[in-house]
Amino acid sequence: MRLARPAAVLVLALGATLAASAPVSAGGPTSVLLVSPSTGRTEALHATNAAYTTLMSQLAVEPVPAAGPGFEPGIGGDQLVVTWMVHDVQPWRVDRITFDDDGRPEWINTVQSMGAGPIPWEDPGVWHRPADVGVLHDLLVDLGLVGRTGLQAAEESAEAEAADAAAAAPAATPPGDDGPLGTVMWALPAVAGGIGLGVAGDRWLRRRRTGGDGGRWQLVDVPGSTS
Repeated sequence: MRLARPAAVLVLALGATLAASAPVSAGGPTSVLLVSPSTGRTEALHATNAAYTTLMSQLAVEPVPAAGPGFEPGIGGDQLVVTWMVHDVQPWRVDRITFDDDGRPEWINTVQSMGAGPIPWEDPGVWHRPADVGVLHDLLVDLGLVGRTGLQAAEESAEAEAADAAAAAPAATPPGDDGPLGTVMWALPAVAGGIGLGVAGDRWLRRRRTGGDGGRWQLVDVPGSTS
């Protein structure tokens, strides 16, 4: 009798350990969906992914309340909704991650189903802290759910380069104005016209000089005119 009781306790403890360490085989979650309602960013992880294991370790398999009943922290700014799925189809647990003013995880609210039933949405849940704020923050950054993503940084860099190139480019010439070259082009017809008039006048004088009157000029006294 004395040996049977410790043996039974050992079996129960071993069964609980196996159930906690292998939630997938025991009917636990197999995938998780992370959604940022304010930014629209999403990410999905499978139980075979290392990030899945890290996320679960940071959100705590069995969360311990960090405050008494009725506690409700001031929630503002961005939140991250983490939904754990059983066999990829049924929500099993929902974690809401809130952030502090520096954009780092601060509080987690956890609501989960009991057994195979649905999640009791009327349950206020358990408010608790991340296991390690730095590790959870780095994980969320790597997943592209908080902070700037690599694509956003590249787009911002491209926009900055385009703005610098536009600022360094010479000022645009107003329509119809080609700058100094345009002034020269407008002046060429006037110069050509002046040269043409000069040549025509010279030819006319030459014809007058070689005319029938020997090219002599004669003053004609017109009656009624005064000198």
